[in-house]
Amino acid sequence: MDPINEKEKTLLVALNDDSTCFNKKEELIKELSKHDENNTWNAGKACATCPPPEARNDFVKYVLSKITYVNDDGFFKNSDIIQDRVSELEHGEMSTVNAIVLHRTGGSSMSTAISSFKSTGVGTHFIIDKDGTIKQTASLKQYTYHIGKIKSKCMEENNCNSSEEKKIKGWGWNPKKTHDHEKSKEYPDRYPMNTDSVGIEVVASYNKASKFWDPATTQQKDSIKKLVSLLKCNYNLGEGDIYEHDKISYKTEGEGANLYPNSI
Repeated sequence: MDPINEKEKTLLVALNDDSTCFNKKEELIKELSKHDENNTWNAGKACATCPPPEARNDFVKYVLSKITYVNDDGFFKNSDIIQDRVSELEHGEMSTVNAIVLHRTGGSSMSTAISSFKSTGVGTHFIIDKDGTIKQTASLKQYTYHIGKIKSKCMEENNCNSSEEKKIKGWGWNPKKTHDHEKSKEYPDRYPMNTDSVGIEVVASYNKASKFWDPATTQQKDSIKKLVSLLKCNYNLGEGDIYEHDKISYKTEGEGANLYPNSI
């Protein structure tokens, strides 16, 4: 549906403005569509050529219908994110989302990664291909197995109190004991876990000889930025709530590095 006046063009600008959270656009568009007593856009024009000075009701409804949203099943709609649900990934209700965790697949294709999701039941809510294509593979209302055991946050960030540091060091290399200890804490005193975080996989291979991961393509970086922005808006998250997988769990170094500029 094409705009026929300046007010309708303004509504389209608001709809496509990435700086405004999608979950605030309905209120904004309704506010912008209200009658304007100072509207003089048609002043001096012959009435026969005047478009209506206000936005048409049908046009407002059209714009509202195009706003991105998360549906009752926990999937993004009205976006270019493709729904490709893998039920094997969904392991229980996720009532709170505190963070986003960035991963690389360790393989060269999206199809291979999704096949692995189906066969192992381990994977993320989203996966981004090298051309920037985003697929959502699990509901945002369900948690997935994508992190594993978490490290001690205060030990990694060198801010444990003396008794906590002594306790954790006394266990030696004991990821299970550390994880069990950490999970009793509230976020953000601990790192995010499967049950309170959204996982994003980026298709990329790992070279065992050079010990380097494929860098994200330009298209992948653009898609990561877009997806992270949507998730930040949906859950009211900050930059400090975006994590690299290998920083918080026992994974190959660099797995989540250089995917998003402000990740931890």
